[in-house]
Amino acid sequence: MKRKQIIIALGLIGMTLSMFAQDIHFSQFYNSPLTLNPALTGKINGKFRVAANYRNQWYNVVNGHSPYVTYAGSFDMPIKFKSGDAIGVGLQVFKDDQGDGAYSNLTFMASFAYHKVLDRKSNHTLTVGIQGGYIQKQLGINNFVFADQVGGIDGTTLIYNESQEQLAQGSKGAGEMQVGLMYTGRFNNKSTFYIGGSAFNLLSHEASFLEGESFKIPRRYVGHAGLELVLSKRLAVIPSIIYMRQAKASELNVGTAFGFYFDDKRTTGLYLGGYVRPKDAAIAYMAIEFAGIKIGASYDFATSDVQDAANYNGSYEMSLIYTFNVIPLPSPGSLLYNPRF
Repeated sequence: MKRKQIIIALGLIGMTLSMFAQDIHFSQFYNSPLTLNPALTGKINGKFRVAANYRNQWYNVVNGHSPYVTYAGSFDMPIKFKSGDAIGVGLQVFKDDQGDGAYSNLTFMASFAYHKVLDRKSNHTLTVGIQGGYIQKQLGINNFVFADQVGGIDGTTLIYNESQEQLAQGSKGAGEMQVGLMYTGRFNNKSTFYIGGSAFNLLSHEASFLEGESFKIPRRYVGHAGLELVLSKRLAVIPSIIYMRQAKASELNVGTAFGFYFDDKRTTGLYLGGYVRPKDAAIAYMAIEFAGIKIGASYDFATSDVQDAANYNGSYEMSLIYTFNVIPLPSPGSLLYNPRF
């Protein structure tokens, strides 16, 4: 496909995604906990957690620009009770830019969770979470190139006409809510299992910018599960799986990371992993962890037809998580185990 054709195609893809507005996603899903499941709010072995994420999808694919860029940040903390139960409270914000900034989504959410212990030793917990907040979407049609604008080619220059597309430029906002449920079980000092599910866009807010048309954002459903198996004081294997579905779109992400620890308490280490989204991408992942800080990096190698586009460079992500006052695992009463990744 020639560069000019790619520009037009991506413009149309950007318009389509703007109209039907699929939710954001991260390859490093557990490193962006509050966008994965509200039940992960406050689920940490520490006083509080701050997380930041950045994703650049298909960067530099067209004329030095990236069609999809996502930023996210969150803060959360647990409030523990003498009974062993705890409440998690948090805030998150993310911004998603599509079509070289033609469409943007800015979202603010307050997040709450209740962590209920199921046994005396706090080895098993059940958590329910809820988020509520505000979504602001903006469309700048001046950044789009529509098919009816392309009148021909004069040498190497595209000839543009005035578009007749009936789009309403501007912004619109709406309230939204999501919920989640999660179970965590520690069977011994060497194995921990977790499984959860969440539902997003429960209020199905209006998302269309077409004049005279109405389109409500579809609900998104997420299921995720994983294990942490400690093979030795310095080595653990951490398989995980996540499945998401929104309207007719679905995504499966499955793989394994290995944790190599430099201390017996497993608070300092290196993570290396590989994941796959069938018919979409293979993902390489690594992270380092020290002094409560975890820095992660991943790269998506496309296995779909997008890899044939000129200047294709894949997708990359960066994550930074800081947990204050880290409690080594395993520890007595550490009911707020957060999945490692």
